[in-house]
Amino acid sequence: MARGNVNRKRVTRAMGKRSLVGASDTELTDLSALKQEWSQRILMSRPAEGNRSIPSTSTTTPKINDNVLGIGVGEKVVEGIHVGTMAIKFFVRTKYPESCILRKNRLPKSIAGLPVDVEECGIFRSLA
Repeated sequence: MARGNVNRKRVTRAMGKRSLVGASDTELTDLSALKQEWSQRILMSRPAEGNRSIPSTSTTTPKINDNVLGIGVGEKVVEGIHVGTMAIKFFVRTKYPESCILRKNRLPKSIAGLPVDVEECGIFRSLA
């Protein structure tokens, strides 16, 4: 089975078939590779706090290393509406207005011609 087919099945389980209508195997493979690259670039580059790689403070800033909590592949959502396009998704603590973010701290609007979506997910807290 080709790598693209494996990615399609993985994403289908996570997102449902409806969101994959326009996604080709090549596009899913490209999205997966870009997700890995940007995860390395942002998430793996921060100094670990103990054995945690996510900043432990509850405050957040527009800086990429403080605000981005995760990177994935999923359907792009614009103003609460699923648009049927697969995208690289950046999960952030707080979604700041672009005017409040220094240019060097802005996430790209697209990567290698593929769309990017920024989704606010808040702060994760352990309940145990």
